[in-house]
Amino acid sequence: MCAALFCVNRSSEVRQVEAAASGISDLEAATDPEVLRHRRQAVNNFLRAKPRTVVDLLHRWRVDATVFGNWTGNLDLRSQMMTVLSLPEFRRKFPESDGLMVRSTSGWQVRSRLQAAGKEEWQFEAHIDQMLATCAEVGVPGDQVVDMGKEQCTILDLVQTSRRSYVVDQESAWSVVAYCHYLPEEPSWQNRFGEWHSYQSIAERLIMSKADEGPCNGTHKQYALALMLRADKRRRMFSRDVRSRVQTYLRNSTSHLVKSQNASGSWPSHWVDERAPGGGHGDGSRSLDRMIQVTAHHIEWALIAERDLRPGDEALTKAAQFLTVALQYNGPEEIVKNYCGYSHAARVIALFMGQDRTTTGDATLP
Repeated sequence: MCAALFCVNRSSEVRQVEAAASGISDLEAATDPEVLRHRRQAVNNFLRAKPRTVVDLLHRWRVDATVFGNWTGNLDLRSQMMTVLSLPEFRRKFPESDGLMVRSTSGWQVRSRLQAAGKEEWQFEAHIDQMLATCAEVGVPGDQVVDMGKEQCTILDLVQTSRRSYVVDQESAWSVVAYCHYLPEEPSWQNRFGEWHSYQSIAERLIMSKADEGPCNGTHKQYALALMLRADKRRRMFSRDVRSRVQTYLRNSTSHLVKSQNASGSWPSHWVDERAPGGGHGDGSRSLDRMIQVTAHHIEWALIAERDLRPGDEALTKAAQFLTVALQYNGPEEIVKNYCGYSHAARVIALFMGQDRTTTGDATLP
């Protein structure tokens, strides 16, 4: 494969990146050692970009756990995550912010974006239970202590507080990721208002919305649903009817993706809009940042879904090629401006490489 494919002109970034990605054949992506080298370079490019906020750190740790190993064997990850698990460490990193943990009527919880409104220097999580979902995905145990200074609790305590506070109309995707991991044997619960909720009721509510409705163009829903189906296989929590409806929802999402995928392998932000080949092309739909974010999110849920519920391997490989080119195209100074999108891209590429784990903590791939 010609290395020149990765040399693009910034004056026409979308066109050039798409052209470069389109020029790589699927056979090359599967077999060419140079493609594997470019994938490593792409991930390293992301790793050189320094996270600036708690939200950035939560995204970074998902990548680090994928590349270098999870909490169990990655001592550097454990040390880094003390930034959010220990108030003294948090204050060293973010001296101008009030503490990340706040006490509510239900107990200790992570500060939300709404609770930080008007306080530019305050740190927060971007989505409800984003921190708990990150902890679940990177393997932080439920009995891990969270130090608030004068008080302490555990990760599991935070999960229980979240369930007591849960209401039906909240953003629920990351909550259910955390709940299914830490409380798989407790599929239903009562909140502080006396209302009963369950993993099944959350799934039913998620599939009532349009496929592209919600944060990150709806892709959090597909991720949560795919994860719940995996959990349901281990410990039944859905009725046969709900299981079938969730599967149909993911198949329909895949149908939209098949119809809207661009020639470069990317997906537009309006990925459900099928009025023209290659998906919707309204304002912002084909900005590079949006395509990176949407494409990476879709691959992530696809990789945990059953094969008959997700796009085919050829479509996913092509999408990963687009992300590889895009990550090589931008340097750290550009990556930090869309840290969320690029972090998902880097994690996807690392998953595709099947990179061997290392516990050295060295932030580079060999």
